[in-house]
Formats: sequence, structure tokens, C-alpha cells
Amino acid sequence: MKIHVVFAAAIVQPLVQALQNREITISGTDITLEQFYIAAEAGKVEADIALIDASAGANKRDSIEILQKIRMCIPATRLIAILPDADIEWQKALGTYGIYDIYIAEQFNVDDVIHWINTRKTIADVPKLDIVVPSKRDYKATKQTSFHDAPERDRTLELPSWLRRKPKIDRVLDTAKEVDQVTSEPDSDPPPLDEELQEDATSEPEPITPVQPDQKDDLETSDPPVVETTAEVSPSPVLISQPHAVKTMLISVGALVSRSGTTHTAIQAAYEASKGHKHKTALVDLYSEQKRSDLRYLLSHPGTENVERVNGIDIYPEQSEKQLMDIIATGKYEVVVIDLGVLVDPADQRLLKITEYYWFTRSDVALLTLPVAPWDIARWINLLPNVWQNHKRNAVTILNYTDDERTALCAALLKEYCSIVVPNITAADPFTEEGRLLEGQLVGKPRKKGWFR
Repeated sequence: MKIHVVFAAAIVQPLVQALQNREITISGTDITLEQFYIAAEAGKVEADIALIDASAGANKRDSIEILQKIRMCIPATRLIAILPDADIEWQKALGTYGIYDIYIAEQFNVDDVIHWINTRKTIADVPKLDIVVPSKRDYKATKQTSFHDAPERDRTLELPSWLRRKPKIDRVLDTAKEVDQVTSEPDSDPPPLDEELQEDATSEPEPITPVQPDQKDDLETSDPPVVETTAEVSPSPVLISQPHAVKTMLISVGALVSRSGTTHTAIQAAYEASKGHKHKTALVDLYSEQKRSDLRYLLSHPGTENVERVNGIDIYPEQSEKQLMDIIATGKYEVVVIDLGVLVDPADQRLLKITEYYWFTRSDVALLTLPVAPWDIARWINLLPNVWQNHKRNAVTILNYTDDERTALCAALLKEYCSIVVPNITAADPFTEEGRLLEGQLVGKPRKKGWFR
């Protein structure tokens, strides 16, 4: 049995240690409901039971909404929710989502947890769960189910007579099959013919002459003979050409703190994919309410929302998530670079933005930009243990405006979290390939062979 624990950081470690001492396997931990939802949506939860603090990093309303999403992501996992107070509406709301193991506890110990795991609740344990009873006039069902253990009947008999008539070519083929059956089984009774074919049968039939290989020359001058059908005739399949769909590679650029150079890095990555690797590339800025997109100032008309090509890159500033999905769905881009901005919620730096983090984790290449000034390192170093602990992928960490000494320091700090650290050779002009941000991550297109090569 595997247990996933979702509690505040101060409770997770002692609770996990106590459960492991009771020989219970811990498959994962989270410190907020949002982090658990991100892991569940990504398919990273492999537990049989999830022990959840229903108020971990969320108020009651947010808790209900997030737990509903979690239940939809992992419907087969048993959820044990611990509530800090006996709120009936809170319990009823969770009960409607199939979360029946609900306990009210301000303090608990490991024996309580063992009891909760061994005691499985049902819908009958949800307090005051309203059951809507239909009115009396709805008691009688308008239709009844039935079961027939008989062969499936021919549904075509229920059609009008003009629809049951076969096309002429089908009637001819069926007749050829019947003739073949008659020749192969002379002692059996001939099968009945359709009315129209019976009328034709009254007239004297013409002899059926099989085509021989040596009659090739006679075919041009004589009438085409009737071919004797000896096998089932199946029409040739009709091949419908499908348009060639381009597989789009997603490259996302995000940061843990502001002023990390995400836009600069995104332009570099897009330019490198376009010029260095010869891919048709689009640069999309995901809309953020906190600030306007800097990509607007690259366009001829900063106020427009239309796409514009700059140095071989199609620029899409301030796009919603739906517009981003529409751009990817067009299939005309081989590479789409997404500027996600800051991934951490500015209101609570212990939480990640769900939308931005979702696109960051689903991308083929994820670039995490970090500034290396001493005051910037102090800003993001404390976020790594709490915010970045659920990041299971090997993100490429881009160190902007760095030198050898700062690169060695940051590589040592990030060794536990990110395996690939790239010092970015940045310049005032981001349209450069010198940074080599995608080296080893993106394969260039093979050169087309010329006519005279």
C-alpha cells in the first residue's frame, strides 16, 4: 500500500517519518493542494491512498474547487481528507465528489492515521447529504429494458421497400455468386432469385465465356465477354490523401522571480531555432495581468494584436491560453517558444501558477531563467526547497549575465534540483545564436540535396 501525504511543511516530515516507522510506503509528498493537483494532473501520483489536509494552502472555497479537480484526475485513488473544523457544508461538498473519508481533527497522531487508513467510509457517512426524491408522477418509467437471447435480426427489413432494393451492380454480383454456388454444388437446390432477376431468368441466358490468357488479341475486336466470377469481388479501397501535419515542438521559458530576463531568453531561443536549426518558429507571449508584454515594442504597431514576422520569427504578444492552443493546432510551426514569465504566484510565493506551470511541465524543452546578482540569488534560493520540489523533469537552467565564478556557485546550489546549467552569453541584441541555449535539446533540419549534388 502506497500513501501520498499532503500537509504543511512543518507536518510533512514528522508525519512521513512516523508512517515509515510503521512500515508504510510513502510514494510522494506535497505541501499545498495546488501542488498535489499539478502532480495528479501530470499523472505523477502513484499512491493507493492520499492523506490530505483539506486546508493546505487554500481557503474553504478554493479547497473544494481544487479537491474536485484532484478527484477528476485520480478517480481511483482513495482520498482521506482532514478538516480543521466541523463545517457541514464543506463535508457535504466533498461527499458529492466521492470523498467519503472525512475526519475533523485539530490534533492527531500516527495511531489515528492508521485507524483512518484501516477504516473505510462510504456515502452513508457523509453528514446531512440531501437526497433528491422524484415526484410521484415521475415514479413510473416511460420505457422498459428487455433482453433477447436470439440471433440479431436483419434491420434492413424495417426499411421501406425502395430502400431495401440493392443497386444494380450489387444484384449482378450476388447473381454471379449464386451461379458459382450452383456450379459447385449440382445436387443442392438452387437458391431463390429476386423478382426482377426471376423475370430476366425466364429469357434464354447467354453463355458465359471465361477469359483465357491467349485471347488477349481478340479482346480489341470482339465484344467484351462476361467474366465468370469464382470468388467474392471486393471493391478496391479508395485512398484519400491527408495533408501533412507538422509536429510542433514546444519550448517554454519561465522564471522563479521577476527581472530574470525571460523575454530576452525567449527571443534568443526562438532565433536560435529559426536561424541556427532552420525550423519555422513562432514566439508566443502568454498573457499576464501583472504587466504588458515587452514583445509589443518589437512590432511596427505596438497596439496591434496581429502576428508580425521579425527576423524570421512570427511574434504573438499577449495571447490567451486558448489562442496559444489555436496557434499550436494550426500545425504550420515546427517550433513554438512560449514566454511564460514568472511561474510563482506573487501573492503567495509558496505556490506556483497553475496555468504557467502546466505549460512549463508539458513542453518538450523547459528553460528556467535565473539572475545571478547577489541580491537576486537571495530572492530565488529560498524558493527552491518549497516550490521546486515537485519538478520531476530535467529543466535547462539558464543563468543570465553570468561569469565563470557565478556559474560555478549557481551550479553547486542547483545541483539537487536541475541537472543542466547553461551560462547565457547575453548581449543587448537578443537576436543572436552565441548563447547556444538549445544545444543538445533541438536537432537541426537536414539540408535538402540540390539538383547537381
